[in-house]
Amino acid sequence: MKNLRLLAGSALVALGLASAASAEVTAVTSYNYMSIDMAGTDFDASGLTLDLDGDYAGGFQWDATLGYAHEDSFSIGAHGATVGAAWHYNDVVGPAARYAYIDLGPIDGDVFMVGLSGEYAMNDVTFEGELVSDVDNFGDTNLLSLGVDFDYSDRMVLTADVDHLAADGVDDTTLVNFGVEYDVTNTAYVKAGVTAGEVGGFDAKGVNLGVGFNF
Repeated sequence: MKNLRLLAGSALVALGLASAASAEVTAVTSYNYMSIDMAGTDFDASGLTLDLDGDYAGGFQWDATLGYAHEDSFSIGAHGATVGAAWHYNDVVGPAARYAYIDLGPIDGDVFMVGLSGEYAMNDVTFEGELVSDVDNFGDTNLLSLGVDFDYSDRMVLTADVDHLAADGVDDTTLVNFGVEYDVTNTAYVKAGVTAGEVGGFDAKGVNLGVGFNF
């Protein structure tokens, strides 16, 4: 299994180096709040995330997220990170790999997933999607992410995203996010969004606010 992870990661890095021209990198810092109704008991968590994204002309893309959250009622702290990479053949579809780690008090764990990623732009609308599966439980633990961005104006972008995580032994997690991004300058923008859905079978809702920069 270690060889599979090394092969997948090395292949995507090699493709990225081969297409390392005309790069666009985005950095976003966000405040996030989510409330989960666990059988009548509210589980309220808030925290900060740093999201980094890179998009290259040759079809290579990467993203990384660092986050910390704290739950007030039970005084639980958590931090984690995810790193993803994909290469889109003809800038449309191609292989993807994703690694995630989380530390939740006395519990920690990680997962490495591989699959497919795609992106397609049509006029003012961009469609994105990714389907990856855990290499240790391939086909049994899957993450599906779908998104659409609409360029409402020269400065405003409307976004909609859905993430669905299915794993054996636990209830599915499905979260839908609607947001808006507004360019303050040519390189800086602000963003806001609302989230609703289910986390492990429990109702969840939240908000997020952030500021981003394009390089």
